Amino acid sequence: ADPYFQFGRDDTGVAIGAVTDMVVFQAGAGTNNEAANFGLGISLKLGNAASQVEERASIDLVLTDATDASEDVQMNFNLQIAGAAPALVASIIGGGIDLATGKVLKVNAIQVVGARVIDARCDDAIASGDATTDGVIDSLRDAMITHGLIAAA
Repeated sequence: ADPYFQFGRDDTGVAIGAVTDMVVFQAGAGTNNEAANFGLGISLKLGNAASQVEERASIDLVLTDATDASEDVQMNFNLQIAGAAPALVASIIGGGIDLATGKVLKVNAIQVVGARVIDARCDDAIASGDATTDGVIDSLRDAMITHGLIAAA
């Protein structure tokens, strides 16, 4: 009963073992000298309990560097939270996934990564007097620094 659209084919003419562009979205005509922050968005609209249909989320592709042969693009995911206009929650960038300020990474509803703790004490020399204890503390500190959880002020 729900409307849907199908893209592609399910007959014997479909290539296997390769990616085929089934849908192409394009922004820019190639003659407008697009600049940084030019992009293309996909708006997702949903109704609510009052039958008000509005944008509740969007996926935006943003050209962050428009320099010929040096182009950079990021994909932004925006969600409506507490009735406000959709706002950035995460971006996929060349270096990985970037969470927006105040957002955290959770696994099974448990926070596993948040903002990095900045504390000068993480550079202090370990000197408990016991080599085993010092080694354990030092290895834990090194792991937390390596994974970006703490940093010296």
